[in-house]
Formats: sequence, C-alpha cells, structure tokens
Amino acid sequence: MRRLWRPNRLPRQFAIAATTGALLLLALGCERADPAAPPTPIVIAVGATDGVFHAVGDALAAAYSRLPTIQARTLNSFDSQTSAQALERGEVDLALEGARTTYLAYKRGTPAHQAAHKQLRAVAMLFPTVVHLVVRGDSGIRTVADLRGRRVFAGPKRSATEAAGRLVLESHGLSFRDLHLVFNRDHVVDDFRTGQIDAAFLFYPIEHVVATTMLAVDGAVLVALDARVMEAIRTRDPLLRPASIPKGTYRGQSDAVLTVGTDVLLVARKDLPEDIVYLLTKTLFDSIDDLSLAHRAARYIDPDRGPETPIPLHRGAARYYRERELFR
Repeated sequence: MRRLWRPNRLPRQFAIAATTGALLLLALGCERADPAAPPTPIVIAVGATDGVFHAVGDALAAAYSRLPTIQARTLNSFDSQTSAQALERGEVDLALEGARTTYLAYKRGTPAHQAAHKQLRAVAMLFPTVVHLVVRGDSGIRTVADLRGRRVFAGPKRSATEAAGRLVLESHGLSFRDLHLVFNRDHVVDDFRTGQIDAAFLFYPIEHVVATTMLAVDGAVLVALDARVMEAIRTRDPLLRPASIPKGTYRGQSDAVLTVGTDVLLVARKDLPEDIVYLLTKTLFDSIDDLSLAHRAARYIDPDRGPETPIPLHRGAARYYRERELFR
C-alpha cells in the first residue's frame, strides 16, 4: 500500500503565517475571478441504479454541485470494465470502482481493451467490498467445506464475485467442480428464498440490498472463512485482505464474521486539473455524513485510509493529503 511522505512538523507560528498568506492569496484570486464563469462540469460513472455505487455517487454529485464552481452529475450506463475504459478515453471525469478492477486496468487493461490504462489516477479509498457467504438455515452448511455437492450461486461468469468465490473455495481445499454451480443472478434472491439454491457467494459492500434481503430469509446466516487460510488467499491475490462483517450488521447476526474483501476507490482522469481534484477530494471527506445517509456503506470512508490506493494518486488528491498531514 502507498505510504505518504510525512514532513517534519513546522513551528506553529510558521504554519499560522503560511495559512494566513494562503487565505489572503485565495481572497485576492476570488476578487479577480470572473463571476460569470460557468461551473466546471464533472461526470461520475456509477453502477446499476439499485446499487451502492449509484446511491453514494448520486450523493457525491449533489455535494459537488453545492460548490459554486462545480456542476456534477452521474452516469449509470457502466460496469466495472467500461467505467475504466471511459476514464481512459476521457468520456467521464470520475468513477466509483473496485480496487482490484482498477489496479488490473491500470497495469494491463480490461478484457475489451487489453492495454494499460495509464490515464487512471486515484482520488481516495472509500469503503470495503467483502465476500458474503450466505447460506439457508435448513441447508446444514456451517463451514466452507460443507459446500461440497451443494447448489451454490457463484456470481455472473467472469465477474469479481466468481473470481473471489473460486479463490475462497480453492484456499479451503475445494473447487468449482465440487459444487453444483449457478451463475444466473436474475433470480438469485427468489431461488434462495424458495430453496432452489443452498448458498450464495456475494461480493458486495456491507449492507448491500441483495445481502440484506437474503439474510432476512428465516434462518439464513453468514458463514465465516477459516482464519488459517487468510495468508494463502493474500499470497494468491494481494488485493484481497482479511475483513470482518461487524456483529449486528444483518438480521440475527450475533457475532462478527471473518471474511476477505477489497475496497472501492474514487478514481479520476490523470488530466483533470490539479486544483479541481484537490477541491473534489476535500469535499468528499467533508461530506461523509451526507454520503452515509445515502447508503450506510459510506460510514466506512476514512480520510486516514484515503491515500492507501493500489494505483498512483492524482496530483490534486496527493496535495490534499500532504496538507492534511502538515496542518493536523
């Protein structure tokens, strides 16, 4: 993970003087600004309309649009692959994207465009996406090993859910060949409710509507992963790390549940102006309460973890984090 340069603490008098000078320059700049200048348009790529990305993205666009110099909106016609491509081509300005997908796109591209997406730059680490292994109460499944021979939803083919589920199984000594797999997600909640499937791998932010709905089925529970396999999972995929679903998150969940997860990033175009991204980064963290009202997953946004991204930070975001360290 990225480590920040941490400057030596400056004398208080120097810090106050520097801050005062900066505010004076800002005030002078505002006096010279053209009051008729139109706000900068910002387009944010988000996921499906019923998803966490969309809810948080809409709230973020609203927060940005309250700034006098920004007019933001969301576009939801993107999945995890096409949003990275849209950023690379300059069709959007920001995107909410999984850390694993972003890293792979930055390093080697996407299946549809197999070239490194070097225009991607990170703004902030946002909130976790974790593996939920949800099982029916009458299934008798209480460990990953109990999935052998059972009917299990493993996410759409070639999805992040499928990749994470495969890795979890293999780390526990199983493979997809040991299960009766279901990949169609169109009816997964109904199939789970009626017993057509016994279990489901879900790779979602905490308190996603699908996980919440499935765990509201009488007797449904989350199955924890074996703590002894965590190092093996991390070795095979360094972007998957141990994670915990806090107790009380879902109906009837009396204990924290050990799992693995990655993070959701806010990603920007490299050529977005530094001053704009600095302002967007600051506003993001100033708006955590509003974003949390849009979806509870945003409660996990933490400025201390913001710069711990798997791809380079945008210059404007890096400037925000440096100044935050300097004046903290």
